[in-house]
Amino acid sequence: EEGDVPVKLDANENPYQFSERLLQELFAELAVLPLNRYPDPNARDLKEVLAAKLDITADRILLGNGSDEILQALMLPFWSEGAKLMVPVPTFGMYAIIGRMVGYEVLAVPLDDAFDLCADEMISLAGREGVKLIFLASPNNPTGNCFSEERIIALLEQTDAVVVVDEAYAAFSGQDFLPKLARYENLVVLRTLSKIGLASLRLGMMFAARDLVYEVNKARLPYNVNSLSQKAAAFILERDGELCEQVARIVEGREWLVSEMRNIPGIHVYHSDANIILFRTPGPDKEIFRRILEQGVLIRNLSRPGRLYNCFRVSVGTEEENRLFVAALRKSLAG
Repeated sequence: EEGDVPVKLDANENPYQFSERLLQELFAELAVLPLNRYPDPNARDLKEVLAAKLDITADRILLGNGSDEILQALMLPFWSEGAKLMVPVPTFGMYAIIGRMVGYEVLAVPLDDAFDLCADEMISLAGREGVKLIFLASPNNPTGNCFSEERIIALLEQTDAVVVVDEAYAAFSGQDFLPKLARYENLVVLRTLSKIGLASLRLGMMFAARDLVYEVNKARLPYNVNSLSQKAAAFILERDGELCEQVARIVEGREWLVSEMRNIPGIHVYHSDANIILFRTPGPDKEIFRRILEQGVLIRNLSRPGRLYNCFRVSVGTEEENRLFVAALRKSLAG
């Protein structure tokens, strides 16, 4: 059963736990929270921590119960009959899923051969179709690479759409669009704590122009971020030394994995700026997935006709998990 697999490298999580000392300090903070009271509906303390850390004013921040909730809240104010949004493909599936649920027509534009944006085609289509929103995951999931900054800026400058840059994996990449908020009123940046080690808190963050945050906030459900998540996130962000060390270990693990995987005959490994690695195998995909799973390692089978045929995605694990995965991959190809 997939749920009982010892090595889970399918969900893009940080594999490391915080130290016992830090956890005990955190639990002591959480223990005094008045659980009989509703949380601060505006999460003011957490916003102040984020504002100081990211050099942005609190009125440019909106928080959600994970980024998925923010995606829905962001789509609602821009919707009208016949509204359209645009995504490159392949990308994170929830943009299209939530978009269709809200009532948008979703326009999908394939990425180029390097998995970068076909910006000219997207600009032309956005103008012709009156696209309201463009969603870009950079680094992208499942491909792992950052989109070129110049092409993202071209979309910001040459379309009338709100361009949403989802930086869920930004901690692993070095690309940062937050400083560009001051220049582009049509830019929205999304971040999350899920990929860097706090997935269970379900905390998504949106950064945008004040007027845009004000409008999206009208669609946000009340008390959407619970007190435990607010307190825990603020606590960890103010003491982020361990978090930064873990991110550095994951980046180091990614480079080791890429190097090892590229030494395996028949495997094509794509460049990654995230904590995930996309790779293609000779196939057949279901058989390779089964063989790897039988060795106690769970990865994500992405195979479908087209660009992702016989492709898999693996999350970067601990040093031991990475070694076990590479051994399982080698053995699965040996038959």
